[in-house]
Amino acid sequence: MQADNLLDFLGALEIKHGGIVWGRRKAWPVQDAKARFSEFLDACLHEGPQMVTRRGAEAAVLVPVDEWRRLQSAARPSLTQLLLSDDARTDLALPARGQATRRKVEPML
Repeated sequence: MQADNLLDFLGALEIKHGGIVWGRRKAWPVQDAKARFSEFLDACLHEGPQMVTRRGAEAAVLVPVDEWRRLQSAARPSLTQLLLSDDARTDLALPARGQATRRKVEPML
């Protein structure tokens, strides 16, 4: 990262209550999230998803339940949507039949 980009990045960060705020989202080190879970949960409910980091790397996100349900329903289409979509009308990739090799069976005595 070049020096100018690094300075812009550091200028966008704000240290607050032991966590790092970047834009609207807050990154919580796992130790802080565990120690102050109630505050962590309140921040999630009032400010939106909260990132949890472990050793500086993003590890998990705490998301309000309403947003979780919305994301789940968007990711999992209904049966009606599947049947009516163009994707459901494509040919299935089935393996060729009759080309399997079979083992020889020895007769039982």
